Amino acid sequence: VGMALGLAATFLFLPSAVRPLRALAATAPSRKGPLHLLAGIPLRLPKLVLLGSFAILGVSIWGTTKLDVETKFIDYFREDSEVYQGLEYIDTRMGGPTPLEVMLRSDQPGYFKTPEGFAAIRAAQEYFQSVPETGNVRSMATLVDEIRKFPPRWKQKAWTDQEALTRLQAFAREMLLDFCTKDFQTCRILVRMKETAPTLNRKRVLDGLH
Repeated sequence: VGMALGLAATFLFLPSAVRPLRALAATAPSRKGPLHLLAGIPLRLPKLVLLGSFAILGVSIWGTTKLDVETKFIDYFREDSEVYQGLEYIDTRMGGPTPLEVMLRSDQPGYFKTPEGFAAIRAAQEYFQSVPETGNVRSMATLVDEIRKFPPRWKQKAWTDQEALTRLQAFAREMLLDFCTKDFQTCRILVRMKETAPTLNRKRVLDGLH
């Protein structure tokens, strides 16, 4: 939307606003500079500019074919650069900058409320927690674990997973919808990977999940 408004203002509004204005007298600059040189190139050699532009486009398209799942943004920066240090701070203090979303689906309505379905969520979460390159991991199991930390005084034993899930449905349903659909047929696990980890191999991580 922002780009559309910007282009509309540039190509529609500004020309319409400038047209009724009185033309001002212009004097030629006394010295030539790099901007004047650049402005003269498309006027004198338009075909060369077009050929060069298409060449750059071709190289860019070829470059995109070299991207794969192991391409890391941080590899384009030196370790002493601010960008690298910022990403490293996010890795070590904030759980990692690279998001990974795992979707678990079932044909059975309400499946992820059952002990078997909840065990599938917990198994996937525990797998990611065992991967050294994993930062922050969140899922419905995370919410359940938080609820289980604070059992009521009248209950002598800690809540089971199913009891905690029932409490979440009653008092924090909106939070559950961040991770599960209303029919509990689809659940997601939100994972953040540590971009600066030298041993990060996404294919190995995904193969382990399968």
